[in-house]
Parts: sequence; C-alpha cells; structure tokens
Amino acid sequence: MADGLREPPQWMPWYGISFSQAIVRFFTKYGTFGGRASRGEFWWATLFLCLVDLACELVGSALGYESGGILSNLWGLATFIPTLAISVRRLHDSNHPGTWLVLIYGLIFLGGGISGLDSLFLTDDTATGTVNLLYTLGLICSLAGLIIALVLFTAASDPEGEQYDEPDGNDEPAEQIFPE
Repeated sequence: MADGLREPPQWMPWYGISFSQAIVRFFTKYGTFGGRASRGEFWWATLFLCLVDLACELVGSALGYESGGILSNLWGLATFIPTLAISVRRLHDSNHPGTWLVLIYGLIFLGGGISGLDSLFLTDDTATGTVNLLYTLGLICSLAGLIIALVLFTAASDPEGEQYDEPDGNDEPAEQIFPE
C-alpha cells in the first residue's frame, strides 16, 4: 500500500484506496453486507461498473443487439449482489443502517411505477392532465430517491460506524485514519 501503510483487513474500510485495489476488493467482498466501505471503495467501484456497462452497451450495439441491452443486462445481473453489498457497507461507514437502501430504491422504483401508470390513460384524449400529473409525481419520487442516495453515499466517514464492523478475529486491526 502507498505511503508505507499496509492493506487493512477485509472487514475494515480502506481509506485512500486506488482504483485497481477498489475493483479487486469489490469482487473479493462479493456478497459481504457486514462491515464498512470507504467513499473511495464505493465510488471507484461505481465508476468501474458504469464503464463496463457502457462497454457492454457499445459492444452489444456493434453486434446488432437492440441498444446492447442483453450484454448490459447480463453484467447488471452478475453485479447485482455485490452492488447492493457495497452500498450497504458504504451506508455503514457513514453510520447509517443498510436498510436505508429500501428507502432509496423504494422511492426510485415508486417513481418509475407511478410514471408507468400513464398507460392506463393513453386511450382517453382528455387524460393529458392526468398523464402529466403522473409523470411529475413519478419524477419527483425518483429524484428524491436519487438525491437521498447521493447525499448518503457521499457522506463523510463516521467513527461511530465501527458498530457495523465484523472482525474475523484473524487480523490485527490496521492503523486507520479517518478523513476529515
């Protein structure tokens, strides 16, 4: 590890992690929901996931798939569990329970569902106001979920988040410095 510090145990967050180290750690902790993840661990992994998804879209489109969807969907399916796991660990690092993901995704999916109700009114020409209202309510719900996610996932590390640590007993705790 850079600056003479050694890699922390798997159950601890890794502050100052590099891009490549974050990717390795993301897949190493594939289904680990306990413990914490630093902002670097979370955001480097998120960048990696987005870049691979973009590559899947481009390759899929080049191969003639409709908008590259099949490859992107397979990638999303393969990384669904570790994405949820790192999201929960990131919430833990800022001392928030992982169950807050239900609020975040609940609002986002509720917004999409509300917006999808427009199909009930498309046959009626007088339903334009109802469709616009549904789109607006859906957009507000989805945006609220996205804003809450952004605030929680960018929150500073909180030392009280140690309550979520699950030491395995094999490792000595590495010296960690909480970012200011």
